[in-house]
Amino acid sequence: MDQETPKPAQDSKGRFVSGNIGGGRPKGARAKLGEAFLQAMFDDFNKHGIAAVEQVREEKPDQYLKVIASLMPKEITGEEGGPVLISRIELVPVSPL
Repeated sequence: MDQETPKPAQDSKGRFVSGNIGGGRPKGARAKLGEAFLQAMFDDFNKHGIAAVEQVREEKPDQYLKVIASLMPKEITGEEGGPVLISRIELVPVSPL
């Protein structure tokens, strides 16, 4: 008895339609996972944050700088998306963590 599995319904562009018999991830599942992950990271940082940052800075400065670079915007633009004009460089003192 070969019973053929029904195929999920698709629209004219090939996208699966709502109520698809094929199942899939429940609505909001990805968002819930992301929220849970960020909450866990937030809780861990509140508990160990400054000490962990200091330890990485001292023991693995390359990784420390990599994290800083990853937090920077990919592109910096001036007013209304135009280029950034630099007329002079100012040294700004930075306090240690």
